[in-house]
Amino acid sequence: MAETHAADLFPTLERVSVRLCGSSLNLFEQFVRMMEWPAEDAVKILLTYSLVIEKGRGLSPEQVRDELGGARAELATLRHRAFMADETIRTLEMNVTGFTAAIEQFEKSLPALEQRRPAVLARFEQLMAEAVRRGIEIEEEVPDSVTPQQSLLDFFRRHRGAPPGRD
Repeated sequence: MAETHAADLFPTLERVSVRLCGSSLNLFEQFVRMMEWPAEDAVKILLTYSLVIEKGRGLSPEQVRDELGGARAELATLRHRAFMADETIRTLEMNVTGFTAAIEQFEKSLPALEQRRPAVLARFEQLMAEAVRRGIEIEEEVPDSVTPQQSLLDFFRRHRGAPPGRD
């Protein structure tokens, strides 16, 4: 089996300057607009194609065409991956924005809820006293032991429509 070197897998990158003047520049700009390529990609593509052609001097026209097709397919795959990564980043940013807004809203409503707590507890005590006065037997319910993680999962299930208690 042939030995693989890092340089084979990850070739070094070099910065290349390209100068186009006059009619060559006009042709290049027209071609780039027609292909709807960003200028930087166009330079990379055209340099790569010309290198493939140079490399293929001993190849038949069909083989050169196949090499160029392979390079174009690779570029299309990379563009698709970049697009998918960009979409994922946008989705995550929207999620973060939504969670941030929810946290801010919760923090705004928390003081009002804390202020209402004593009144709610007093009303509860009144209802308990009224029940005892009327002779209603009150059975104390012991809540199930639920971890904070399970409680949070149940909250999200309730809000997405899944039945609580299933993982």
